[in-house]
Amino acid sequence: MASQRRLLSQKGECVGRLSEVG
Repeated sequence: MASQRRLLSQKGECVGRLSEVG
């Protein structure tokens, strides 16, 4: 479960970065 939560966190960061750039 910890790994899944970590993946979600990374994905959220990527999305947030893209949103900021766009």
